[in-house]
Amino acid sequence: MTPIKRLVVFNETFASLHKDGNICVMWHEAIRGRSATDVASAYYNVIKNSDNVTRKFTFWVDNCSAQNKNWTLYSAFATFVNCEWGPEKITLKYFEPGHSFMAADSVHGRISTEMKKHPNIYDFEQLLKIIEQSSKKTKCLPINNFDFFLFEDGSKQRKSNNIPLLEKIKLAQFRKGCRHLFYKECHNETVFQEVEFLKKKVDLKFPIHPFVEPLGLNSEKRETILKKLVPSFKDERKKLFWQFLPSNDNSKDLCVVSEA
Repeated sequence: MTPIKRLVVFNETFASLHKDGNICVMWHEAIRGRSATDVASAYYNVIKNSDNVTRKFTFWVDNCSAQNKNWTLYSAFATFVNCEWGPEKITLKYFEPGHSFMAADSVHGRISTEMKKHPNIYDFEQLLKIIEQSSKKTKCLPINNFDFFLFEDGSKQRKSNNIPLLEKIKLAQFRKGCRHLFYKECHNETVFQEVEFLKKKVDLKFPIHPFVEPLGLNSEKRETILKKLVPSFKDERKKLFWQFLPSNDNSKDLCVVSEA
């Protein structure tokens, strides 16, 4: 068994339900991880890079608490709609458990099919090209450390403030000019419930950029790749990607794959 070191890449896919294109927000572990604040930054980049005509966003999402249903994301959305550049309304609609097949699954299926045509993927840029080759409707939005912001959980304590349980929320909505969470516990409800979920001290100004430096790839992992894999690359440009990849002694190795 020979351990193979590989770069972990994150793909936050926004698949259109209409004729619009699909957007794959892409970054890798040497840039940032996949914390709640990182995922909130992915949403920010999709909204900020949209056309200026779209004033209302609706996202159908699964119930993953780490990504799509947490107070950090909700706090970020309350910030977005209250920024001058922000949309009028952001709505999250959650799939019922057991019925979570999404349009993104089809996008991922086409990407997987295209990747099988390329047994070896040598760098991040090559992967982006493969993803865009999978469908004319799919475009990549690569982001770097300057595109990530430190969004924080600004919510009140739940017990003393009538804050709903996250697991009961089926629809969440955020509106410009308001700090409240509008929500439904059933998709068939006709009237929104409303709660002031943010602490009074929370300022909805957009956070100052804290991520001047990238997270950095685990140093040992980077050195292993440079010694064992990079010398076999024929393309000098691909070698440069790995040679200039930032490293960090304190970063965790997110993926160790064993090959027989």
